[in-house]
Amino acid sequence: AAASNVEMAPLAQNAGGFSRSDPNAILNECREIDQGIDEIERNINQLRMLQDRSLNDADTSAGSATSRQLDSLSSETMGMYRALTDRVRLVKSNSESKQPKNTAQVGRVDRRLKQAIQNYQQVESAFRKKTQDQMARQYRIVRPDASEQEVQAAVEDTSQGAQVFQQALMQSDRRGQARAVLSAVQDRHAAIQKIEQQIIELAQLFQDLDTLVVQQEEQVVQIEQKGEEVVENLDKGNVELGGAVKSARGARRKKWICLGICGMCHP
Repeated sequence: AAASNVEMAPLAQNAGGFSRSDPNAILNECREIDQGIDEIERNINQLRMLQDRSLNDADTSAGSATSRQLDSLSSETMGMYRALTDRVRLVKSNSESKQPKNTAQVGRVDRRLKQAIQNYQQVESAFRKKTQDQMARQYRIVRPDASEQEVQAAVEDTSQGAQVFQQALMQSDRRGQARAVLSAVQDRHAAIQKIEQQIIELAQLFQDLDTLVVQQEEQVVQIEQKGEEVVENLDKGNVELGGAVKSARGARRKKWICLGICGMCHP
């Protein structure tokens, strides 16, 4: 429900920008974005608690209550980040955002959303590290004689990690415990993959917040350059036209002089 509030909130924008009938449209939009960031910050605090609980949960499967809650809240929060990023980009790309009464608030929500993105990246990175540390401990239970290199290969390489654990399962004297560890590690690998995908997307959203503004500035420069070229061409055309008019006048004058001379030659 929280995500839908952010995503479905009226934007008051159309193809031409924010509603001209509301002089405070930009400030009102910034206020709503602020509220959305407040919601994200609350979600991040809740995500931290769920992540810690999942690390201590005996049931590490994707179907466990903690995993479902964590997955749902994580997806909801990412949806909020996407929606708020789009809204901030729309605000920043609007010419009204450059007005003195709006610049401070627009800059503030932009910086605040970027900080919120970085905060979530840090939370996800910390959770990934804790998850990998837990996987390493579990691997050593199954293979106490494993080298540090073998442990790292099992933990870090999500594509081959399960295979490494399978081999450990065959070599272990504790088959029952090894199977339980293998199942838990497979679930952790899937969780780590999702974390890494979200970290990458968060980095892209951070960049997207500036992309539209940069593109807009480039377009303004191109328009100015084309405008200068048009003026230059017009000036050049006027010079050429002036020369042509002058030449035409000169030709007509010469024509009348010639006619006058011819008239004088005939009695």
